[in-house]
Amino acid sequence: TISTRRTEFENGIFTCAIGNLPLFATSDLSIITTASSGWLSFYKTISSDHIRLIHPEPGAIDSRIEVICARSRCHLGHYFGEKKTTTQGKGEGCYCINASCLNFIPEQTKNNKN
Repeated sequence: TISTRRTEFENGIFTCAIGNLPLFATSDLSIITTASSGWLSFYKTISSDHIRLIHPEPGAIDSRIEVICARSRCHLGHYFGEKKTTTQGKGEGCYCINASCLNFIPEQTKNNKN
């Protein structure tokens, strides 16, 4: 998993730490807050087929949309559909993902596996 002390990343992808599906790219990284909170924010996913958005039941106290890995069904974080100022008008919205749920694969490593 990703160190919660990390504040920058080289080019690469983030995969689910359990399901190993590619979920997010560094090019879509909005905010790195791992040094203070352990959360990363992304503009969009690599593939919408690799995640599932779980909407809360009507009337639920917690109205956040849960983000889970499509393969492992692990909880990754939450999705905020409104384009927040952090996305600067890019992408689909804001995926706030717990860094401990992800593995990071640098671009060089990814290319060497092909």
